Amino acid sequence: MSEKKSSEPLLPCLERNLEAIRDALRTSSDLAVHEFNFGHDRRYRGAIVFISDMADKDEINKNILQPLMFGSLLMIMEHMNDTKGPARYSFFGVLVGAASLLIVSVRNTAVLGRTQTIWTSPSFQSIRLIDIGTVLTRMDFLIGIAQTMLIFFKCSIFLYALTTALSQLFGLKSYKPLVLPVVGIEVIIAATVFQSPVDHAEITQNAGIIYSAPLIYLFPPLTLLIAKIRGLPKTERSRGK
Repeated sequence: MSEKKSSEPLLPCLERNLEAIRDALRTSSDLAVHEFNFGHDRRYRGAIVFISDMADKDEINKNILQPLMFGSLLMIMEHMNDTKGPARYSFFGVLVGAASLLIVSVRNTAVLGRTQTIWTSPSFQSIRLIDIGTVLTRMDFLIGIAQTMLIFFKCSIFLYALTTALSQLFGLKSYKPLVLPVVGIEVIIAATVFQSPVDHAEITQNAGIIYSAPLIYLFPPLTLLIAKIRGLPKTERSRGK
């Protein structure tokens, strides 16, 4: 009789499944059954069955119950008629949360350094150490931020122009496959060509005009001349002919 009950499959009814488990293990005194509700309006019911002497209740709560409660959001989204909107907003929320954690981590590292591991609340301690008065009297960092942003935009425009030109030169349909290789080459060159920022500034001031003059005064008219000879750009009407 017990062999027949143990070979029965699970049923769609939760109560009948729990009743069968209790009936099969009625001689076990350490059988634990934890029932709970989850999902929107707590409409779904579930249960966790375990042997209390062989399982850690804290681990069950942390690794099973809590993920189930968080996963109920995904179950709600599956039953919506339009899942693109909630999925997009959920992804945006995850990005905002990740950005917030990154900002907090950078702030704590900048203020506390290696000592942040000894504090029970690094965020609280870092806020205590920040002196707003000192920050307000040192507004030169705003100039540094502005210059960094301008350099970033300048490098982005140059990178786009370079990858687009290379993709057209090699006859590629898109410039995107060239972005990572070109960025990798630029990073290696930037890290190895100049020994220090002082060396970079000195060479740029003394010899920068030598290698930048052809790029400014020679290449643009030469490009226009070649385009004029080839009859570029061709209009859609001329292409059709």
